[in-house]
Amino acid sequence: MKTIFITIILLFNTSLIAESSLETVIKLDAQIKVLKVEMNLKINILKKELDITGQELFQNEQKAWEKYLKTKTIFTADRYRGGTLSKIIALKAMLETIKIRLRQIENYIEIYNTT
Repeated sequence: MKTIFITIILLFNTSLIAESSLETVIKLDAQIKVLKVEMNLKINILKKELDITGQELFQNEQKAWEKYLKTKTIFTADRYRGGTLSKIIALKAMLETIKIRLRQIENYIEIYNTT
């Protein structure tokens, strides 16, 4: 009887952790979507400040950054491969990396702002 009770408690706790993990994933995903929208708006502002050559160079840099974001996210989460934390770790890494990139783009806007 004691074993059954302990098993039920463990199953209940596991489901709570899974629910909590799902909520965390949903929240992080929503934050990432908001930041990506903000980043796209800032990119459009920056592109208006750049000449054709600058736009091409920035486009290349942005493509390289997107590859970096994907690679960094995968690498950061790899340690937790197969575990419930893997997705959360990946999303947190992505969120922090996007925040840094957003600040970089804001700095570019300040540098290239001609008005």
